[in-house]
Amino acid sequence: MADFGITRVGVVAHPRKPVRDSVDVLVAFAERHGVELVVRETDAAQVGAGVAVVSDEGFAAR
Repeated sequence: MADFGITRVGVVAHPRKPVRDSVDVLVAFAERHGVELVVRETDAAQVGAGVAVVSDEGFAAR
């Protein structure tokens, strides 16, 4: 496992294009490297499982 110094990454989904395949790649990478992925509630339905859902306000704060 490489140490990137990154522990959390925010995922912002494109409002009109499918992103699930790209997010699956991100989830696999994050799991291998101990990185937490977070997504805003408004984008949660587009990204699927493996990404922590946080409020829009919480997303900005994190």
